Amino acid sequence: MGAGSVLTIDNLSEALASGSQFCFTPHTDPQLIAAANHRHIPIIAGAMTPTEILQAWRAGAASVKVFPISAIGNASYIQSLSGPLGSIPLIPTGGVTSESAPELIAAGAIAVGLSSALFPKSEVQKEDWSAIEARSRYLLTLLSD
Repeated sequence: MGAGSVLTIDNLSEALASGSQFCFTPHTDPQLIAAANHRHIPIIAGAMTPTEILQAWRAGAASVKVFPISAIGNASYIQSLSGPLGSIPLIPTGGVTSESAPELIAAGAIAVGLSSALFPKSEVQKEDWSAIEARSRYLLTLLSD
């Protein structure tokens, strides 16, 4: 289990107290990365540009969340980054869909992050877990091809 949108060291402490085994941030904060590393918790720092990605990696992020991927080119952006930054593990998030996820993996991403595409607000509010499970199974089918 992990926590997303960790913004501060207090958020990190709350996530760890809740049992999180890893954390995602929407930004790169070297102090937050250092605090997570000190606690031996993998942290996936958010970045958009090559400079930000490299800064997150050099600060000690376990991998880098490329965010928001749908606004900056989806799979073609990941593929463009893989040449010069190929040794940095990238996890695109922000607008990833079941249909774009396989393309992102094929372009070089080590994983993808989906939120609203897997958990539509209306289905969560209705507690329609069977629809969410079906969508998750569909995604797994697409990724296993």
